[in-house]
Amino acid sequence: MLGFDETKMRLRSTCNVWVLYINKDGRKETRQFECMKTLIGGTAQEVADHVVLQFERAQAHVDRLRDELSKGGFDPDELVPVVDGGVNMHKVRSLMHDTCNTANASAKKMKDAANDAGKAHFGAAVWENMPEERTMVLDYLCGNHTRGLPIDAWNRLHDAYLTEKLGSQLKLAEENGASRLERSGKSLVFSICKLCHEGFGAYAKGDGEAFHGLMVGFFDEWSGQTTGRAALSKRQDGVLEACPYVHCIVLAILTHVNTGRYLDPNILRDSVYIRLQLLPYQAYIHVGAIAWQQIFQELRAMTNSNEVDLNPLELNDRYDDLYKVGELLQGPQAPAYSQVIV
Repeated sequence: MLGFDETKMRLRSTCNVWVLYINKDGRKETRQFECMKTLIGGTAQEVADHVVLQFERAQAHVDRLRDELSKGGFDPDELVPVVDGGVNMHKVRSLMHDTCNTANASAKKMKDAANDAGKAHFGAAVWENMPEERTMVLDYLCGNHTRGLPIDAWNRLHDAYLTEKLGSQLKLAEENGASRLERSGKSLVFSICKLCHEGFGAYAKGDGEAFHGLMVGFFDEWSGQTTGRAALSKRQDGVLEACPYVHCIVLAILTHVNTGRYLDPNILRDSVYIRLQLLPYQAYIHVGAIAWQQIFQELRAMTNSNEVDLNPLELNDRYDDLYKVGELLQGPQAPAYSQVIV
């Protein structure tokens, strides 16, 4: 299996490339080809060409090692045998990548490259007559990235619901004040985390220390809870992870932002105050907390742990189970209320 991930670092494309293979003892091993390699360009074709180049470079290293062994009087075929072209793209049987359009397009081009490499090494006629298990390249989406797709879909549905039900009122409130009232439950959770988090990574314009003082004085049973900065270093399920903590301290947050009305204006605090009073926003937090505790916390552990060894087919089964959950919430048999708040 070949895995790759192109990502922007300070607006410049970089690439990680790794391979998963079965060693001579029958165990799976992962080898990193490169990490954070700066690319000339980040288009699908440029990413695919770069990955092919890494295979060529790897085989060049093998060839150089064989030459050095030969010069030293050793038999390179015994110590470093080259089988079917060595490090060659035609040996790639599956791909794994993230879910963006560029990665999907890059994967298609890499499949073409693997096919071309097979024809070049064996000859077109021989390659085309080989059994399918030798020539097929399976295409898998990364389990971590796939986990975020239904969360993105849910956010879009809830955003549309907020716009339909509260859009005109929120727009009027924005025009008459200095608040920033996004029609987004995710945005509210992130705003709460920015406002209330204390310690490392605290937002400069947040109220972390003041809020923690309120918690210790009046809500001691929850004073040890922390929302963290959910938007930092998290995938889409970071917002769900924060929801159980936020849900437990909604009353404390409302108490704090209500008191803050008598302080100097603060767009972040004031916007949290307005949105958190509205039940559709609180419903987002409530449902997010349930979704994290009942579904996505376990799913993250299954798809993002070295201790859980799922093969791609088993992982697909788990996502089929997640689809069934979606059918319960959005299908024709779904309760009417779930079609409103989810």
